[in-house]
Amino acid sequence: MQDTIAHIRQFPESGHVPVELEGFGDDRYRQALSGKNRIIYQLRNETIFIHLVIDARRDLQALLQRIVLRLM
Repeated sequence: MQDTIAHIRQFPESGHVPVELEGFGDDRYRQALSGKNRIIYQLRNETIFIHLVIDARRDLQALLQRIVLRLM
């Protein structure tokens, strides 16, 4: 995972936009895969924010819905 994060630091725009987040934030949300994990991050003004590190087998859409419901 450390190698993947180092790669994100060097090439932050190399990650793909997660299908679940298409249309949010002008494609600033991206993902990188590290083994069985998905690293969901955001690029904002040259700063990288890692928001989630989750098992790639989990349903990201369902997880995001639960997070939003907790915030309400």
